[in-house]
Amino acid sequence: MPILSPSDYGFSWRLARLVRFLVLAVGVAGCQGVSDRETSDVAKSGESLADPSFMSQGAAASEHRASASEEHVKATRMPPSWNEALDRMTLDQREYLAGLNDRYMGVLRYQSVEEAEELARLGFPTPEEWLAARDLTDRQLQEMASERPGKASLFHANRTLEKFDRLDAAKSRGSIDKQLQDQLVISAADAHSSALVALRTTRSPLAAYIAGISDAKTAGSPEPIAAGIQLAGDLGDPRAQALLKGFNERHPEANVALIHQAYLTMRRIAGLN
Repeated sequence: MPILSPSDYGFSWRLARLVRFLVLAVGVAGCQGVSDRETSDVAKSGESLADPSFMSQGAAASEHRASASEEHVKATRMPPSWNEALDRMTLDQREYLAGLNDRYMGVLRYQSVEEAEELARLGFPTPEEWLAARDLTDRQLQEMASERPGKASLFHANRTLEKFDRLDAAKSRGSIDKQLQDQLVISAADAHSSALVALRTTRSPLAAYIAGISDAKTAGSPEPIAAGIQLAGDLGDPRAQALLKGFNERHPEANVALIHQAYLTMRRIAGLN
């Protein structure tokens, strides 16, 4: 499980706090078009969270041609474990999915068909759905996330975090200039607001993990990770307790008050308060 440590993104802590406040407001306002009934339906319906039609919709929207190996994976029944699912894929697909699993602290991995079915009920995409979403453009994902809250919101939040990671990697390779600094600030706001939208519209434990990791990366503080893990537990992921124990062991210096504050904020966004 990777360790995420604080980092400096070229702007002050005061500005970082302002960004978090603004994107919190943007994230909540952006979700106001979703009625309380619609949000509740998404939260309670495993079918809505784990809609098997996403892949066909995504393929139609992107009009891409799947490779023969992808078609073979989609046609076969669910492999009994995450590792066996990856064994059936190409090297590029395996590397992509392994990277995703590492980014989200190993929570995409499953060890049995029963566990895979439970993750699907909690709104976790399948490996094949992640691959289908990867082929969509940024605009297609954003439109799907706006028109139909659900897994598309998770994929869009992941995409915006990927874009932030790329900018941050570019920054780390050389001196940061004003243009890159501005792009980082905008990308941080986009990543965090997208994560909040996913949390509000899906109430999936995965959205809680994404929100915590997104906030931690964009603000340079590890505390939101613990807050996201706690919320994921509230949303039904039984693995959260072990993840939180691991976080506490790696970050004994973490500020408990900040964790609690972030946790309460995420709970409100998820509609649990």
